[in-house]
Amino acid sequence: MKSLPSVSLYIRITDEKGRRRYERIRRRNPQMRGPRDVYCLHFYEKGKRKWLSVGTELDAANLARGQKEQELLILSKDEATPAETIAPAPKSLEDLRAAPGSTAPQSERVPILV
Repeated sequence: MKSLPSVSLYIRITDEKGRRRYERIRRRNPQMRGPRDVYCLHFYEKGKRKWLSVGTELDAANLARGQKEQELLILSKDEATPAETIAPAPKSLEDLRAAPGSTAPQSERVPILV
């Protein structure tokens, strides 16, 4: 069984020299951003790791995180449930007996007397 998709919220911190690093945001006590920092989402889509920049506001980043989780959840459900093909119902009992999935061998099949 496939695991549920997860989306993590990170902050991309840029220092005075222009170097960047990512730190994961804690839900209970989130880290506030500096003047050059940006919030990013980290998730897997179709087996590939993705980073998505979502802006400088924490509330908007949390909203984008929830929306992306819902989107990935819907996509994973669509991939997990393949469309089933339904065979047409037989028109008569003879058609049912002659069907490929019939359990009785051809020699043991009894004709129907009407």
